[in-house]
Amino acid sequence: MIKRQRVGMALASAVALAIGSGSAWADSDDCGRVGTWFGAASNGMTWLATDSPGTSATAGQMTLEWVKIPPNFFEYGAGRLTNGKGNWVKVRHGEYKYSYVAYGVDTSTPLTVGVQPVYMFRVTGTAFLADCDHVETDYAVEFFYPAESPTPIPIPGGTATETRMPLP
Repeated sequence: MIKRQRVGMALASAVALAIGSGSAWADSDDCGRVGTWFGAASNGMTWLATDSPGTSATAGQMTLEWVKIPPNFFEYGAGRLTNGKGNWVKVRHGEYKYSYVAYGVDTSTPLTVGVQPVYMFRVTGTAFLADCDHVETDYAVEFFYPAESPTPIPIPGGTATETRMPLP
């Protein structure tokens, strides 16, 4: 009889812990950056970003796939823009720093020569979680032309928003 009561109490404790953990998981304190986001910047660019965890819960990798790119990104002889690749790190509750790079590449070069970078841009910024599903960011841009240039050309930064893709 005592053994059954202990098993019953242990089971009830486990269920209570699981329910408590579930509500904590849904709380905005724990939502973080990991996930897929649809973003839009003040310059007209839109993207689909995937932020994945890294070696800890407070840092990771990011990939941006462009959905809409303004025509001026194809100046200087670039015919295509590579996806953005970078990193993010948690600074404090609800605030993240990020940085990524992308290349404008020459698509007129024969494939036997390989892909030729025309320029590179590096974006750095801060993302602020408004809630678990919405982010507001600010960013600065450094433009390297040609791509191998050691000195960036600063271009105006701006603001952007991101919305987490919902689970089905």
